[in-house]
Amino acid sequence: MLRTNSNNINNNNKRTTSIQSQNTNNPTTSTTTTTTNSYPQRNMTPLGIYSRSVLFISIFFWCWALKNTITMESPNFDMGIISFGTTGLTSTYLLGISNYHPSSISSRWTVGFVTSSQCLVSLNYLLGTYFGIYVLDRIGFAIYCGIFSILWIGIAWIGIRLMKSPNGRRSGNDGVGEGGTNTPTQATTIMNSICPPNNGSHSLSTTENERSTLI
Repeated sequence: MLRTNSNNINNNNKRTTSIQSQNTNNPTTSTTTTTTNSYPQRNMTPLGIYSRSVLFISIFFWCWALKNTITMESPNFDMGIISFGTTGLTSTYLLGISNYHPSSISSRWTVGFVTSSQCLVSLNYLLGTYFGIYVLDRIGFAIYCGIFSILWIGIAWIGIRLMKSPNGRRSGNDGVGEGGTNTPTQATTIMNSICPPNNGSHSLSTTENERSTLI
């Protein structure tokens, strides 16, 4: 019985040595791979969400302005066709360059081009406020135009902040940097240092030694 246990211990030690040598020849290292997506993922950045929101709002109110122009009894023209048409174009432009030319987002020309179209909408509503009070004598319409004039000034201010700030052009996904590249985060680095990948040799050898001691 003692000879059999001794043979089992020797076989276990040989098997542990063989596994350790295989792990030495094929070491498992903790590396972080960088994966670059073929399509830039900027649509879910704060600036991308902002551009899409302004685009949808512009389309809605442009259709409304077109309806008002068509259904008006007198030959009038709703200026929203022009103002909301410009914001629709600039928001589409901003969405495009945020995907393919992010370096030009914070340029003075881009910021001025996008902001001027939104200020044009605010000016159009401000003009409606004047007409509502002094021409049409419609206080409710004047209040409506005044509120939306202030709102579009706020939309323009938010756009300036997002175009000027690097955080506005950064994706909210952890580890995704500019251009959709997966980069290691600080949390990943800390976890790798605390819990390094186990190559299996230590736990296996410890188990075999404990089994040999029990035998």
